[in-house]
Amino acid sequence: MKPITRTLAFLFVAVLLTVPARAQESTANLQPNFVAGQVSRFELWSLRQQHVTMQVGRGSREADTRIEMNGQITWTVDRVEPTGGATCTLVIDWLTLNVIAPDGSVMNNDSRQPRGDIEVAHGMLRAMTGTPLTFTVAADGSILSVRGHEAVNARLPEGARALPEADFMEMAVGLATLPHAPAEATIGSVWNHTFTSSHDLGWMNEESRYQLAGIEEIAGISVAMVNTTSKLRLEPDLQKMGVPPEVPVTVRMNNASSQGQIMFDLSRREVIGRNHTQSTSIQIETPIPNTPQRIVQTIDETVQSQVLRIAEE
Repeated sequence: MKPITRTLAFLFVAVLLTVPARAQESTANLQPNFVAGQVSRFELWSLRQQHVTMQVGRGSREADTRIEMNGQITWTVDRVEPTGGATCTLVIDWLTLNVIAPDGSVMNNDSRQPRGDIEVAHGMLRAMTGTPLTFTVAADGSILSVRGHEAVNARLPEGARALPEADFMEMAVGLATLPHAPAEATIGSVWNHTFTSSHDLGWMNEESRYQLAGIEEIAGISVAMVNTTSKLRLEPDLQKMGVPPEVPVTVRMNNASSQGQIMFDLSRREVIGRNHTQSTSIQIETPIPNTPQRIVQTIDETVQSQVLRIAEE
């Protein structure tokens, strides 16, 4: 996403959420209105900032890493089911991944280029782009299933770990639809959604709360403003971490917060913008064999992400 577009979009959402809802528009249908052949394009951006502290005895060291991702996704409604749900196709058109290492060096990777600075990461970007993913979506906007992810994993470069199904489901959850959205919501209406996403250290269980904060008219279109907060619970997976089962590693999440805002187009009944911030602090303790000492690693991470609809057909 272009920096100016991203900045304006963040300000746009922040300002709108401070404006009171109009009294004459007090109810809204937040479920999707699927139309076969309908196409939407979204720009996505995320920034992952990680501060790691490693402590052994009295000695310690710290490192900071920043990872920025940009991309574009095309979402197409292929078929509308009698139930009101639909079969939809998601195609990642392109992705970039820029890594700012602790020493300040920048490694750039762009799926549109034949090579990147990080060979495995660049190969993963190219494997993920251009491969259609087919999703079954319920009438209430919930993502029920995904097909086609096997083809992406088959294209991954040597040395890359296969992506779990949860990663692909996460791409579509909340992209164009609101999961478990009510057909008739009033200002203050609340609904919930649970989802388990993949995490570097295992699995992150998310219990999300959605609330209709207001309804505004923007450029002649009624837009629902939705706030989200989530409770997070980390389920460590030592095998995923590459830790032998005989090593008594302890993983715990000390702090976590997750919140976001969504703009929902009530005429097309589709998400037009969202931003989200998630912060976690995770501690990993590993005993050093034949000594009373332990390696204590603390990972403080903040992930900011945004999706913005840029075109519709």
